[in-house]
Amino acid sequence: MASTTMTGARKTVLLFAPAGSPALESIPRDNALLRDHVDLVRVNEVHELEEALAGKKDGSALNPPDAVLFIPPGNAELLRKVWLENKLKEVRWVHCFYAGVDLLKPFISDCLLNPDGSDTGVPLTNGRGAFSSSLAEYAVTAMLHFNKQVPRCQANKAEHKWDKFVMDVVDRKSVVFVGYGNIAQATAKVVRALGMRVIALKRNPNAVAADAERADEYYGLDKKMDVLGRGDFVISTLPGTQETFNFFSHAEFGVMKRSAVFVSMGRGTVVDEDALVSALQSDVISGAGLDVYQKEPLDPQSPLWSCKNLLMTAHNADYTSDYFSLGWDVWLQNLECFLDGKAEYASPVNKHSGYYRKTHYFLDFPLPALVYFHSEVRSRTTLSQSAPKAKRKSS
Repeated sequence: MASTTMTGARKTVLLFAPAGSPALESIPRDNALLRDHVDLVRVNEVHELEEALAGKKDGSALNPPDAVLFIPPGNAELLRKVWLENKLKEVRWVHCFYAGVDLLKPFISDCLLNPDGSDTGVPLTNGRGAFSSSLAEYAVTAMLHFNKQVPRCQANKAEHKWDKFVMDVVDRKSVVFVGYGNIAQATAKVVRALGMRVIALKRNPNAVAADAERADEYYGLDKKMDVLGRGDFVISTLPGTQETFNFFSHAEFGVMKRSAVFVSMGRGTVVDEDALVSALQSDVISGAGLDVYQKEPLDPQSPLWSCKNLLMTAHNADYTSDYFSLGWDVWLQNLECFLDGKAEYASPVNKHSGYYRKTHYFLDFPLPALVYFHSEVRSRTTLSQSAPKAKRKSS
């Protein structure tokens, strides 16, 4: 990554993250862009923020903050407070390290949108695209888990049973993607190579020009009851919004094929878990794979644990050895746009919907962001006190 137009003083980026965040171990300190142009200042407590706002940190002089980087579970309430107190006048860009921005709703509503709902013009970006490849692998794993009857194979081995059953294939089967952003398109590329048909349900079925991997068919989300029944596999990558809450419930599972496999890896709030349990127990659908849940960590008493034909992972499908380094790569792409004063960002977010935004921001305004993760909300930093070491770079 190189830039040729950067000029002026070093920029100060406030990094809201707890001191023990494993993401800090993967900061790309040798990157020339970061080393030569940016002072990255970690804050998370009142005294740390006050020190940074006073222009000092660890004895070094700092310029006023120009941007904010939020890494959950950073103290977003503190950030919101100082923003509303008008103490971050020079901040002009905020980035959320993760792709999901549903937890940022209070900040976005109070600080990044005007009272009348109009956009303040403050750029908001996210980690979109950093983790699409690993989630595509997970989706295909879940599909083949049921298509190849892996549980049956494992049971046969345990019982020393020679069971020469007819093995199914995915070739010429159809996948209905509900939500068709980066993750879905990365998955579509893989399943198409396996000979599968790609059907996309998306918020705006006419906005396909930016799709890196075109679907064979496009429909609006309002057509779900007509389209879900066509999928041998149904994959949800929907974000968590008011409009998508319990998007999949009894009626939706009811119109799917009895042989269908449902995979959810966007946000758990889009699935009515009681309805899914009922669908699996009553053989309304053949199987399901879940990486995300309504409430995380999942309650040990949840009926999902004992549900048959359910593949479950602990929201770690994309928690790979290079998880944090990939996230930093996306941040650096946006940082270059910010430092160059470009009109376009690498991963802009629409503040009203939480979706990827194709219309780009201009760098004329102040900013900041984010939200405090409560104990019931999953934070990747609680998965491990130290992140796995990065082994590869983003492609």
